[in-house]
Order: sequence, then C-alpha cells, then structure tokens
Amino acid sequence: MYSIKEFNIVIASVGGQGGLTLSRVIGYAALLKGLSVRIGETLGMSQRGGVVQSYVRFGNTIKSPLIPYGGANVILGLEPIETLRAARIYANKNTLIILNTEPIHTVTTLVGKETYPSINDIISELKMYSDKLYAFNATNKARSKGLPVATNIVVLAAFATSSYNPLDLESYIEGIKKFIRRRVEDNINLFKEVVSELKGKVP
Repeated sequence: MYSIKEFNIVIASVGGQGGLTLSRVIGYAALLKGLSVRIGETLGMSQRGGVVQSYVRFGNTIKSPLIPYGGANVILGLEPIETLRAARIYANKNTLIILNTEPIHTVTTLVGKETYPSINDIISELKMYSDKLYAFNATNKARSKGLPVATNIVVLAAFATSSYNPLDLESYIEGIKKFIRRRVEDNINLFKEVVSELKGKVP
C-alpha cells in the first residue's frame, strides 16, 4: 500500500475536453494503490463549451472531496482561462500548474463582444500564483496523432512525468483502459509517447 497523507488535484476544463473522464482515470489509479479517493465536480454547463472543474483528492485518510483555498498540489489545465480561474482559488507558490495553451473561445469572444486574453498574459498571471508552471499545446499533440479529443490524456502524461506525480505509470494506463471508451490502445500509445517526450521537462 502507498503511504500518502493527502494529495489534491484540480482539473480545469470546459465541456467536451474530457475533464471528468480525467478525474476518474486518476482516481482509479489511486484506488489501485489502496488509497482513499474522493472526487468532486463543479459544473457550470456540462455540455460542450461549459465550465467544468473537477477535484481529485487521494491519500490514506481523505474523507471529503473539497479542496481548501490554496490547497492544490497540482492544477491540470485543459483550457487557459479556466486554468487561471482555478489558480486564483486553489494555487499556492508550490502548486504545479500544467497548462494546455490551446484556447476554447466562447460565443462572446467569437463575435467580438469580449476579448480573449493573450496566452502570454495568462501565463504571466499564473506565475503570480505559482512558481511551478509547465505550458505547452497539448491539443496540438493530440491532434497530430488523430486524437483531437485526447487533450486530457496528453496533460495526464505530462503530469505523470513530473516530480509531483505520486503514482506509477501502469496505474494510469489501467485507468485509461477502464474509462476511455474509444480507440483505447491509441490513447495508451499516445500517453506513453508523451511520457517519453516530456520526461525530465516538467517540474
């Protein structure tokens, strides 16, 4: 059995990016190690484009899905603005933030009623909240492999290579097998490929 007192992950995404699936993959990986797991969700609008925040907590004594203010060990950001919103609440200077830099525009930004901030501005503000940030275009990587909806798997792989990751790769692969419904082997191969590419690059 693993000995982890408490580990808190926030997944910031919008509907259609697989944030909820990612929370279950990670939670299942932790369960396989005999850890107590709690998963919570805040859904603005769960359909495509709506805000989705998921919370994964695991450890030996976890009883609540609620992550305290500034209490995230890791923020997995599938969408830039949503990552920034999560960081404002849950990040501290030691929180690892993994940011997918591919934005998903809302109707209001598409028609010009609002302006989507530049990625550089978002990154600059994220650095105000945490000293540990890794930003890359996870969506492009997934798209290059013919898996445009597998951004969540690419972000998971980036986390899996980091020094913050407390679980083993095989447990994540078992989680992918259990919760990914289509092209399972392709998703596993994508996960392994990104792990190999990013090893030693993520804090």
